[in-house]
Amino acid sequence: MNPLNNLRMELKEALTNMWTRISARIEAIEEGGGTPGPQGPAGPKGDTGDTGPQGPKGDTGDTGPQGPKGDKGDKGDPGDPATNIITSVNGKTGAVTLTAADVGAKPTQTPVADPAASGTAVAFIDSITQDAQGVISATKKTVPAATQSATGLMSAADKTKLDGLDMLGFYIDNDGYICQRIGSDT
Repeated sequence: MNPLNNLRMELKEALTNMWTRISARIEAIEEGGGTPGPQGPAGPKGDTGDTGPQGPKGDTGDTGPQGPKGDKGDKGDPGDPATNIITSVNGKTGAVTLTAADVGAKPTQTPVADPAASGTAVAFIDSITQDAQGVISATKKTVPAATQSATGLMSAADKTKLDGLDMLGFYIDNDGYICQRIGSDT
């Protein structure tokens, strides 16, 4: 026989035997029999993957309980009694009654009655001023009733007469002139 053919036959027989053993081993493992071999060595660590996207913001949690009350602080130093005594105010000693001027405050204002009508004249506030000490003053202006020779306010009697002009056929136009109606409106 040819040596190459012998080698082929031996190789075929070895492969057949090996395949038979491998098949039997697979069949035993699939049926739950046989013992698995030892675990192989761990492979090398792979690269770290990219960070995933941030998830949505969660709901705000409930407010926690109020904490306990803190301790009271220490009392301050009372200071030297010799330097903490008031012996005078603005040159006054003993039991002192102070005025606004003694302590640099603005004086109390006495309210003045509102201006009012006096006789046939009317009074109103003409001007208001305040001095350096904060005292507010108002001046009153009186306007008398109008006369034929002096400007002033209209009296009630004059207003009655003016209102009566309409009955006599007179009216006041938009420019303030007294005009007389000609003819009848009725």
